[in-house]
Amino acid sequence: MTLRGNALYGSAALTFLQCDYDAAVPQAKQAMAVYESLNDLEGVARTRSLLGSICREQADYPRALEFHRCALDTFRKAGDARGIAKALQLSAFSAWLQGDFDPAQLWAQESLHRMRHLGDEEGTASALLHLGAVAHYRGDQARALRLLSKARQTSERTGCQEVIAWALNLLGLVHHATDPAGATALLQESLAVHRKLGDRWRMASVLEALAAIACDERHWEHATQLLDEAAALRAAINGPVPPCERPSHERTHATLAAAEQIDASPPLTRTSNSSGAGIRTRRGVVEPGAAVRCGQTTSSRAALKPRSSS
Repeated sequence: MTLRGNALYGSAALTFLQCDYDAAVPQAKQAMAVYESLNDLEGVARTRSLLGSICREQADYPRALEFHRCALDTFRKAGDARGIAKALQLSAFSAWLQGDFDPAQLWAQESLHRMRHLGDEEGTASALLHLGAVAHYRGDQARALRLLSKARQTSERTGCQEVIAWALNLLGLVHHATDPAGATALLQESLAVHRKLGDRWRMASVLEALAAIACDERHWEHATQLLDEAAALRAAINGPVPPCERPSHERTHATLAAAEQIDASPPLTRTSNSSGAGIRTRRGVVEPGAAVRCGQTTSSRAALKPRSSS
């Protein structure tokens, strides 16, 4: 039975990493049932963390946080020190994505302390990443740069590709205002890693960040292409824009709309990602499940040392 639970969990985790959430949820629930029947607390907690991560990528942050809270309680009952540190980290992740920075800071800081105590470099890199994200979105770019640079260096040492890609992404956002060329290079490198991992959720966000820079440089057509590519990805996975990214996302669309009015071109059809149904692009409507040019990949996020619930 334990082997069956682990097999179901592994399949659910792989499916999640490929952003196929509808398929991942029933597999995770089956794994949960097996673990519960065996009173396997660590298996139950790990599966709750996975379900929380699925909710996070679908922008259901309250439900994600509830799953992570339950996972944390169960890891504590099981005496799993790394599980506790990881659950705190995942709670921080959902919190800062929805713009709730105070608890995100506390949870990520505690996770960092625990991961360092355990000598877990991979977990340390991820905790530094979340602290760097909080600093960036709070406007403290100097602190963000320090933390994210450390996260990048540590993840490169451990070889965790997902944290590397995230660190490059956030460093690109930090450098956007002061070094657009450098930011573009970082974001393009991040995008390349996310493509290899098959992580369409993150690919969409990086494409939108690149579009923001293209707008700043008045490369309107390129910005439009990037946003359309991102919108198609979001439609395919039914993944809304995270709240912390919405101000930049909305500014980019407003800039393009203003540019088109000046050029006396037909009005823009702005992208709306608040739901997965009928995401509109500048060229029309992209329905959920539509073919995605940039998202077609033979690799998966699991192919390059995955993190099952990050």
